[in-house]
Amino acid sequence: MERLNKREDIFGHEERRYVEAYIPELDKVARFCSLSVADREEMESFMAGRMQKEPGTARVMPIVKTLVNEDGLRIYTEDDAPLIAKQDDKIIDAMLDVINTHCVNREPVDKLVALAKKNCETVPSD
Repeated sequence: MERLNKREDIFGHEERRYVEAYIPELDKVARFCSLSVADREEMESFMAGRMQKEPGTARVMPIVKTLVNEDGLRIYTEDDAPLIAKQDDKIIDAMLDVINTHCVNREPVDKLVALAKKNCETVPSD
C-alpha cells in the first residue's frame, strides 16, 4: 500500500463523491454529493442556529446541502428548507438515510437532528 506523503495525494482527487439512490416514496432516483469540511461546518452552524425556532428546517439541511442535479449543482437553497420540511416525513427520512450512509460523517449531524427532534417536542404550540 502506498503512503500518503505529498500534497497531490489529497489535492489530486475529485473534490466530491457522488451517490445515486432510488427513493421509493418518490419513485425517483436522487443524486447526492459528499460534503466538504467547510460545507459541513456551515450546515451544522445553520442547523444549530435554527434548532429552537425552526427545528424542522434544521433537520432537512443535509438534503439542501447534498441533493444535486446531474451536473453536480445543488437543487435547493437554504431558502427552500421550510418548504422541504413540510414534505412527508417518510420521504425526508429516506433521503436522510442515504445522506447519513454515504455523504456525511454521521455523528455530528445525527446529534443535531436528535436535538432538532427534541426541540420539536418541547416547543410550546401557539
